[in-house]
Order: sequence, then structure tokens, then C-alpha cells
Amino acid sequence: MKKIKKILIIIQRSNGDVFLSSSLIRALYGYYDSPKIDLLVNDDTFAIAKMLPHIGFIHQFSYQKKKDNRWLQEKELIQAIFRKYDLSINLTASDRSVIYSLMASKKSISAIERNNVKSWWKKLFLSYYYHFDSSRHILVNNSEPLNCLEIKH
Repeated sequence: MKKIKKILIIIQRSNGDVFLSSSLIRALYGYYDSPKIDLLVNDDTFAIAKMLPHIGFIHQFSYQKKKDNRWLQEKELIQAIFRKYDLSINLTASDRSVIYSLMASKKSISAIERNNVKSWWKKLFLSYYYHFDSSRHILVNNSEPLNCLEIKH
């Protein structure tokens, strides 16, 4: 996996979770020799996402647009990310964010729920997955993709 040049990181959570992804971003940036790293975040976390190091472009998901015309937003986001990345990393276990990760690249890593019967399909399609553990600090959960990639951190 050393030929990774474009990475999408999906963080559809709160401001703090977005901010605490910076150690993951720094590790990926260093290991893959300055790849282009983009984010997909909720629009209410955009201001924090802009402060993160080494970020090229920030895709935004809007709950207001979802209310107004859900399918248009989904279509636009999928068109913007579809197979444009060498690696996608999803730090959120939701079905929608897993689908974004799968659409963005052939190699995808995602958090999944440990005890969720609905996660069976995620295990089949993802390149790598890890169990999101809400009893652990978010920094520990955010470093799990590095473990999947066998990147020392």
C-alpha cells in the first residue's frame, strides 16, 4: 500500500472528533510521503476541519440539504468522491459513511459496531475494519486505521 497518493477521511461526528483526527492525518501524511488528503465532514464541523494540517479539500454533508432534497445531496457527494481516492478511511460506523468510504476507493477502512447485527455487510465489502469502542478515548479509536495499515504510531 505504499503507492497511496490520495486519501479521503470521513468524519461525520462532532467538532471534537474532527479536531482529534489530526494525529491520524499527521501519521498518514508522514508515512505516505505527503499524499493529498481530503475530508468529508458534516457542515457544522467545517470550521474545525479547516484548521487541520495537511488537508486539501473538504467535502461537506448537510443535514439541512438532506431535509430539502436528500437524493440530490447524495448524488452530488458520490459524484464528487467516486473512485477518486487510493484509500478511504471512515472514522464513523454509520451505514451512510461506510457507503461513502466504499464508493470513494477500492481500499477502504471503517469503524463498525461490535454488536450490531446490521454490520455483517460492512465486513464483506470493506478492505479493513475495526470495532468502534465507545469505552475508549476517541484518539485510540482514531488510531485504529493506522493499526490496520500496520503503520507505527
